[in-house]
Amino acid sequence: MDMMPLIAPVFQTRVGETVGIGVARERVEDSMDWTDCPLIERVPGKLSGVPIIRHSRVRPDDLLINRSEGEEWLADAYRLPLDTVRQVLAFYDQHERQLAPAV
Repeated sequence: MDMMPLIAPVFQTRVGETVGIGVARERVEDSMDWTDCPLIERVPGKLSGVPIIRHSRVRPDDLLINRSEGEEWLADAYRLPLDTVRQVLAFYDQHERQLAPAV
């Protein structure tokens, strides 16, 4: 009897470090400064003080890593309001435009 390979999702524990088996997601190369985003907080003792989306244990980098899945998928997968997902992604996009070098 042929056995089908077990495919498990890949989870990113820190920027650049992945665990699990399966297809790797896009990596977020540089962590961003989220201090000006009102939806993001750092709580000592909660996920080692890394930036997380308020009232959750979801890192904004997790949304960026899986962004290609779509906003609705992110909201469902991370159990976040769709509006929160959109606002976090919009903040990131605005920040990236400000940091982009002039061509």
